[in-house]
Amino acid sequence: MRWIMRIIYIVGIYPILPIMYFSLRGAGEGKGGYCFAVSVKKEWLENDEIREIQKNYQRELKKTALIFVVIPLFTFALPTFSIPFTVWMLWLVAVCIVPFFPLVRANGRMKAWKKENGFCSEKAHVAYTEMKNAGDVRKVQLAPFLPSMLLSAGVALFSIVYFGRRELLIFGGMIALFALTTFSYYGIAVWMDRQKTQVISSDSDVNLNYTRAKKNLWKKLWLWMAWLNTVYTAGAAVVFAVEELATVWFLCGSIGYGVLTLLLLLWAARKGSAIETRYETEREEIYTDDDDVWLGGMIYYNKQDKRTMVPKRTGIGTTTNLATPMGKLWDGIGIAALLLVIPVMCIWLMLEEFTPIRLSVSNHVLTAEQLSVTYEIPVEKMERIAIIDEKPRWTKINGTGLDNLCKGTFRVQGEKCEAFLNPQNDLFLRIETAEETYYMSASDDAGTQEIYELLMEAKK
Repeated sequence: MRWIMRIIYIVGIYPILPIMYFSLRGAGEGKGGYCFAVSVKKEWLENDEIREIQKNYQRELKKTALIFVVIPLFTFALPTFSIPFTVWMLWLVAVCIVPFFPLVRANGRMKAWKKENGFCSEKAHVAYTEMKNAGDVRKVQLAPFLPSMLLSAGVALFSIVYFGRRELLIFGGMIALFALTTFSYYGIAVWMDRQKTQVISSDSDVNLNYTRAKKNLWKKLWLWMAWLNTVYTAGAAVVFAVEELATVWFLCGSIGYGVLTLLLLLWAARKGSAIETRYETEREEIYTDDDDVWLGGMIYYNKQDKRTMVPKRTGIGTTTNLATPMGKLWDGIGIAALLLVIPVMCIWLMLEEFTPIRLSVSNHVLTAEQLSVTYEIPVEKMERIAIIDEKPRWTKINGTGLDNLCKGTFRVQGEKCEAFLNPQNDLFLRIETAEETYYMSASDDAGTQEIYELLMEAKK
């Protein structure tokens, strides 16, 4: 399991660092009339003080990136599962936040420079709106997305029925969640397609053509993402149906899904950059001094702007207007995921891995505990009790499958059963009741042998 997760870390998570670095590296170049997300005029960029700010920013960004390159490498020397996982998850959160610190500092220096030189305009919050056919620039239609959504929905419904009959409804639920992602991509595409026409020129035709190009790119991206997710959903349903292949093939498929998603995002970034280059000569210097509604150059908070999504001043794509209800909701979900879901998941995984399993026999009841009571089996219901010294071959269907803990529903030698054991042991209990078969062990072989003797004594 550890080597599979290492591949996932390297292939699925590590590339986020270079993406962050290269998306932020050009923040001080003055493209689009912004230097470190501060509105500037071209002649200002020749100033020696601004050039010094640019040099300091590049040094700080490179130093930050090098530190993040090294940190995850230490996890490969750790023998456990949960601690490397926690390090990588915290690294992921940090790499999405910390590289912006140099930008925030450079943004503050640029604002201070403008103020010291008297370049802050009194006409703040001036917004330009394209009025010519402003509502006609729409690229997203239902028809191209509909086949992928119908196919995803069909796979989800079939999976719920199929796995429900086999008492594996959790798999059906997972497939349904995957299918919902396809629908969410269409919703995001529509949402982005309804944003206002961006003003880059006094020529309305230039604004409309630029907006059409950008919206067409986003439509293609979300359409490809919807189809990719549909294929992933259908593939996961097939893999789950063949339970012996579930763990390995699902992980391999997830890696492939992550790699293809990353490639699609890189493709969109390259195409977006090409569009910006194409319209660079037609872009006019429409100077608006609204730097105070961009907090740190990253967070947009403007009550006078009713748009939910606005183009970023630096980096790739768009950002939300936190002054709008949808902006608050969208960012609130993201913050909750970063600050709540990930830490809770890491803590839970460490508790799972480091809390020893415990078997006990009291009042003719076998109790299996790990974090909480997992199983309570009356001895009188046990039809057969055996101790085996050969590790059976098992495949996880539902539950926990760590190097030192197997807990939940497993397929053992072709038989569906409940497992509660340490797979690093040599001795295991096999307990049969009229309803279920259990494979169990204590935290070590001596404890397993002791429980076996207690059960046999209680059976007399």
